[in-house]
Amino acid sequence: MSFTARVLVVAGGGQGGGRTGGGGGGGGMVDHPSFSIVGGTTYTITVGAGGSGNAVSTKGANGGNSVFGPLTAIGGGGGGSDNGHSGNPGGSGGGGRYGNDGSSGTQSTQPGDSGTYGYGYKGGYGTSTSWNGGGGGGAGGVGVDGTNTVCGNGGPGRASDISGTTLVYAAGGGGGTHPPYAPYEGQAQVPGAGGSNGVGGAGGQPGQTGGDAMANRGGGGGASSQHTDTNTYPNQRGGNGGSGFVIVATAS
Repeated sequence: MSFTARVLVVAGGGQGGGRTGGGGGGGGMVDHPSFSIVGGTTYTITVGAGGSGNAVSTKGANGGNSVFGPLTAIGGGGGGSDNGHSGNPGGSGGGGRYGNDGSSGTQSTQPGDSGTYGYGYKGGYGTSTSWNGGGGGGAGGVGVDGTNTVCGNGGPGRASDISGTTLVYAAGGGGGTHPPYAPYEGQAQVPGAGGSNGVGGAGGQPGQTGGDAMANRGGGGGASSQHTDTNTYPNQRGGNGGSGFVIVATAS
């Protein structure tokens, strides 16, 4: 027996970049409205983990892929950092740092239905003058560029009601700040907000770790922010990406 199902596959979000980094990209999202389930067929299911574990001053780790049968959602790209300025490409791309644009979102370029029903956008630009990080891309839009006083917010996620409640998945993480150089000394530097009201992690306050993404929503982690006194306030790692999500429901 065969039947038609609606399938949502969300990959793990990327980790935010360390030390004034770019925000992590949200996991790629595949929202298939009419997937054919064939009786007697075995479908592999994998839920991707959020990117985590990379150390201070390094790029964020990419999130893991999520899979349902032939549908693959690509893990979000890790954010750029002090030791690797460009964000990583991924389902949605990681934000850039130090004059680098955010990396591309690769989900919509995947072959077959993984691209046809796939969503993922690029990360935002990180400034070269104040070194503020760009936001990670999300499944609903691009990461916001950093400015000389405000870091980029994470890109928005994409909503789905497949679980019976409308929830937003795969938003990007916010960028991190750097102590301001001339002519911006004395001006407050504002970390980037996580996309979609905290689905993506927020950029850290000066000297703090980036915010972790919301659990089980595939959001990107927030980048860490450097403090002017790195002896008292050591540089911190980027926030962890959120784990992915797979759900299959009878098509309406």
